[in-house]
Amino acid sequence: MKPRAHTRHSAKWTGACLYRSASGGGEKADTRAHAGFRANHHRSPLGSPRYEPIFNELSRIEIFNEKIRHLKAAIDSTTPRVQTLVEGVAGDKLDQPADATQVRQWRLQVAHCLSVDTALLYNNYMRLMIDAGLNFLARLICTICTYPQGSPRAHWVTKILRLWAQRIEIYRREYEIPPGVADDAELPPFARLVDTFDLTFRYRRIQFVMRAINRLYPRLQEPGCRTMTSSTLDALKRRLYQQLNSLRTYQGTGFLRTQTASHACAIFSRTEFKSQAGALPEPDEFVTLHNNEISAVIEQIGMECDFARFTNETDKILGSAEAQAIDSPFRRDLLISYLGFAVWDAVTFPMINMQDPHEALQLTELHEIIVDRISPDDAMTLKPCSAVVKGSGFGGFAGFFSHAARENDYLLGRLHAIDRLLNILASSVERDIPGGIDMRPFKKRAFEIVLREEAKRLPNVAGLIAELQSAVMSL
Repeated sequence: MKPRAHTRHSAKWTGACLYRSASGGGEKADTRAHAGFRANHHRSPLGSPRYEPIFNELSRIEIFNEKIRHLKAAIDSTTPRVQTLVEGVAGDKLDQPADATQVRQWRLQVAHCLSVDTALLYNNYMRLMIDAGLNFLARLICTICTYPQGSPRAHWVTKILRLWAQRIEIYRREYEIPPGVADDAELPPFARLVDTFDLTFRYRRIQFVMRAINRLYPRLQEPGCRTMTSSTLDALKRRLYQQLNSLRTYQGTGFLRTQTASHACAIFSRTEFKSQAGALPEPDEFVTLHNNEISAVIEQIGMECDFARFTNETDKILGSAEAQAIDSPFRRDLLISYLGFAVWDAVTFPMINMQDPHEALQLTELHEIIVDRISPDDAMTLKPCSAVVKGSGFGGFAGFFSHAARENDYLLGRLHAIDRLLNILASSVERDIPGGIDMRPFKKRAFEIVLREEAKRLPNVAGLIAELQSAVMSL
């Protein structure tokens, strides 16, 4: 469960590509393994020929990664103020063991300070959060009523929910969390709606805390680390992953009781709405006539969503025995990440395009997509050998004219893949292993196995196999 460090690559297309989502810790270039690749390292994927099939994919990846870099830069620039805010709320107690109740009180106090001290930022943030909660609710109702997403009926449901929220003053001029709130049930109605229906907020917060835990793994060797262990961090992450798995239940409607779904259908999908030609009621008039019914079904859906339990569970995780087993300086950093998350989120959430739910979910993980190329240009271990790819002639079709050329390229392809995949593996762990890993023994063994197997099946390249076996023996 350790985080993996990856090398960020931007490459032109000259071979097979693997796409990886970088996780956890920072990135460190593998200067030993990618000599042939580094000629393209500092070039944008947009430098690829436009007729190459990989061009569009690399372009999209580059745009996505740029968004991630902007989000990370915003988080980094906000961090000092977040630390000051959390330390001002918790004081010296931040260095002492804290149970779930204490963690909850701190979290709510930070929310109050954020709503008061940065009202302009917080007001916009809260409106976006309310929109996200209502969008989740609208998607749920449209799925129940079999209204296609983006259809006129789906837009009609969204308008109704926003009008309903205005009528009961969920949308306001100012959003302030009162001081002294000790429990989420005491929050104002607008905050309770967000707490009840904003699914994506849970994803973002859990992912953020897991990133904070991942940053602790490389610190296990620091002198001040006496009680924190890899097993302790693994235990915390397991509990958080369990929460993520539970949240996936809410991507459908299966968690709702049949009676609740029928009630929602009776309000939003009446018989007279079924005809495609039938005019839908005016949203304003509909909300006036059915306000109480809408409120009742939304309250029932909220009870069955019960997202508040995830917040309580996360408070318990951060106040658990596993968290207490982390040395004070490291636990302090972890608590700041959790308690101050709302501040970071208020800065970064407006930068995420919620119109594309799939991309929004990927962006919340803050992982750049890493492109690893498997190409003869990058497989350097056997480079002293004279073997070359023969099928690259005639516009890449030379192999069609020679069985020996196809055997040659097939064999080199297997060896190049071994070389690059082991390099990728080494680059993923060297941040956590001082001095990295010497992959030559592993490569040598893998090369020997492949050459021994293929010598029986490739009669036209016996000379090449002998040359390669000699080169492998010298590794």
